Amino acid sequence: MYYAVKKVMPQDNFFLFLVFENGEKRKFDMKPYLGLGIFKELNDLNVFN
Repeated sequence: MYYAVKKVMPQDNFFLFLVFENGEKRKFDMKPYLGLGIFKELNDLNVFN
């Protein structure tokens, strides 16, 4: 089962802090995706934040 993301908060070093609808909290590392497609725009910290 997949839970919806309810909240996303940018963190240092291109991490995202995610809160899911079931209350679970996780850190997600975006660095591996920053060179791919639309995610390239997130290399700019102003856009990422």
